[in-house]
Amino acid sequence: MDNTTKQFIYFEENQFYAITPIGRNSLSEQQLADLKPGYILVISDSELFYTTMEFPDAPKRKLDMFISNYLLGTFPQQLCSKFCYMSKGDKILIGIFSAAFEETFQQFEKVFSKAAYITSPMAGVYRHNDNFSYVAGGISINIEDSIIMNTEGTQAPLQPDPTPSIESKLNLPFVKNRSGAYEEYRIPAAILIACFLIFTVGDYMRLHGYKNNLKKAENMLQTVYKKAGVADSRDPYGKLLSMAGGDENSSKYNTLFILEKISKGHNENIVTDSIDIKGKTVTFQGSSTDYAFLEQFQKELAKVTGKDVQIVDTVKKEDGVSFSVRFDI
Repeated sequence: MDNTTKQFIYFEENQFYAITPIGRNSLSEQQLADLKPGYILVISDSELFYTTMEFPDAPKRKLDMFISNYLLGTFPQQLCSKFCYMSKGDKILIGIFSAAFEETFQQFEKVFSKAAYITSPMAGVYRHNDNFSYVAGGISINIEDSIIMNTEGTQAPLQPDPTPSIESKLNLPFVKNRSGAYEEYRIPAAILIACFLIFTVGDYMRLHGYKNNLKKAENMLQTVYKKAGVADSRDPYGKLLSMAGGDENSSKYNTLFILEKISKGHNENIVTDSIDIKGKTVTFQGSSTDYAFLEQFQKELAKVTGKDVQIVDTVKKEDGVSFSVRFDI
């Protein structure tokens, strides 16, 4: 059910009324013009001639057209220009407006367009009942399985709910502009959207600034690494720290970097026996199956260290050659 605090407007005999707890009050044209959007418009059963039909095998978006064609094939054309309907399962309740309604609608179109939804007493009863009798506009009708069978009620007529619900909403194809019911929310919505955009753009600009600053810092740090000759190292910061002697673990970093360079210059025919680091001089002792592999190791080690690598000792053996090489760091 709708909240009882919502405003109800009742339409009957070309006149609009405001429904209040103590009754209904007739509304003037000025009062109608001053109505705030969002009210519920209830159309009197006396303004409508009701009929029903089976739901056609067609898309819902074409339902207006199918109902119009059905009415034109059943009633005089002048009675079919204005109608409303409500579907329930595979049945449709149709309300046809009188010819006199056309003039009233032209004059008060905004009253219809500003309504949150439009309904009628019969629509509420039809929504919740399949088999019943009802008096609409002084005419007794009998409904079986949601289809109007005749105009002679076979049981006590049901009374409409005094508080309609949105479930009993009627569709009025000729009321094109239904957005008017939300006009009172447009300004607050626009303000909220504007605030959201301002905050979003502000956050984006701040984030963009942070990214630019981070990029500049990374470029500056990379420049320092390149100038220090450690840019190609796996841990340029650690190596730079080691070179500067600014850490108590600098000797450990130094050892790791030496091992890294030797590993890069190493080939599968070189066997490591020992590595001796004294000050800034490194002596590597090992063996190889052939002197040619030793020369290859010497060249690669010189390439990765950027230093002069000297072969200081070689001893020929049955299975190859043992050697010692030396370079500075």
